[in-house]
Amino acid sequence: MNDHGPTYDRAGQSSPNAEAVGFTSPTQAADAANGGDVPTLGAGPRFVRVPASGPTAAALVVEQVLIALIGGSLLTGLAGLGVMLALDEDAIVLPASWNQLDSFARKLLPFALLSGMALPLPWMLARVVRGLLTSRDVRRFCATSGDAVPIEEQRKSREAVRDILTTTGYVTAVTGGVLLVCCLGVTLTALGDEDMLGIGLIASAISGALLFVGVWLVRHPIAVGNPEDHVPGGDLATVARAEEATARTIEAQLAARASEPPKTLPGRWPWLDTAARVAWRLGGVATGLALLILVGATLLRKPCQGCDERYFGQEVESLLGAGLLIASIFTIAAVVLLTLAPLGEVVSQLGTERLVRRQAGLPGVGALRPSDSAAEQLLRLPSPLKSLGIILGMWAAAFGWFWLSASLEAAEGHPPFAGRAWLWALVACLVLLTSSAVILRVALRESEATAHVVRATWPVVDPPPADPATIADDTTGQDAATTLDAATATDAAADSDPSASR
Repeated sequence: MNDHGPTYDRAGQSSPNAEAVGFTSPTQAADAANGGDVPTLGAGPRFVRVPASGPTAAALVVEQVLIALIGGSLLTGLAGLGVMLALDEDAIVLPASWNQLDSFARKLLPFALLSGMALPLPWMLARVVRGLLTSRDVRRFCATSGDAVPIEEQRKSREAVRDILTTTGYVTAVTGGVLLVCCLGVTLTALGDEDMLGIGLIASAISGALLFVGVWLVRHPIAVGNPEDHVPGGDLATVARAEEATARTIEAQLAARASEPPKTLPGRWPWLDTAARVAWRLGGVATGLALLILVGATLLRKPCQGCDERYFGQEVESLLGAGLLIASIFTIAAVVLLTLAPLGEVVSQLGTERLVRRQAGLPGVGALRPSDSAAEQLLRLPSPLKSLGIILGMWAAAFGWFWLSASLEAAEGHPPFAGRAWLWALVACLVLLTSSAVILRVALRESEATAHVVRATWPVVDPPPADPATIADDTTGQDAATTLDAATATDAAADSDPSASR
């Protein structure tokens, strides 16, 4: 089985991933040796996910990084707004040397929020570029010999681009029209003021340009091309044949199942799944307790905004000090636990996907077909690895705006930023941003490899249902072990058997 990534299932066409090796479905040979009692779709009309070429993968990574930067910028701006309001209302009492921290928040707020509102435009452009590149990949795939049909989402990628541009055109036209009316009104009221008149005319020209661009996008949608270009050999009947072959295989695999499968695939390491869930819960509890202690201590010290700070006897003051120490410990524990929990989920998910890919070569694996929701979990739901990449990108945005605001505060000589070097924050931003892009690229490659194996071994209907069944929370119960118990037991054999992994 190819553990390195998916490849094209067509003669004469190689994968854009240089590391990938030629793929020949091991399930086909295994089932033939086993009498072929449980068919798979290792060949013939079937649905496949066309692997992204290098430019397409790069566009997708840029798109996802921009999503992370948008979310991180908006959350950073909201955090800055909260700090600024708390300082204005004297809800936070700072040392005298930090009395200009509100100036830092006032710089951080516009940088973060305005960037969060400006980045959706390049994100939309990245989506458009990715959709067009995906359409090109599909056309190249279908121009070669073979009858594997790209999934519907990829076949209609150019239509999705058209819809995005049309929707953007309507929004731009309405925005430009409203702004044009407002700017013209301001211009007419400022006829005696040359400065305001010039600003009004410039704003009116920009608004008129937005209106023109929006109307042009609506009236000139991009051509979606011929549907025949997105099916092998230009024969639309191949889609129907792939649907029939998929239905026959699913029916045979369902009939061969010995018991009802679980709604989700068990993790390769159940103890790690359990540990991750426990870490999430303990992290939440630690966060709640820390907040409770801090709020209680704050109210005891200053029960209202206009009240003077209160002090108590030595015993009470000692208890307050101990409480703040415990709150600090809970805060550190929460940060550690809420960091380890998603990392544990990432490792478990990658192990599960690798296990699925390994066991696809076992004889009779079709009879171990999981439930539809479990297959959709592997094919459709965001992987924890992708979520980790998005989170790192969000932190990159936070460190980036922190660095810019802190550097400006230091240049103006405002404490506590003056006299300190803040280059480390920029380095952290760049490292996190690079890590986010690398992890998102690896996540794409892993998802393509898993999708290739799942669709060949346990084919699913294309397109899948709009609302996948709710995936069960507990993945380590008795039922959850049914589907891959036999596969897990033979994992060591698969590692040592060259015929099961190649």
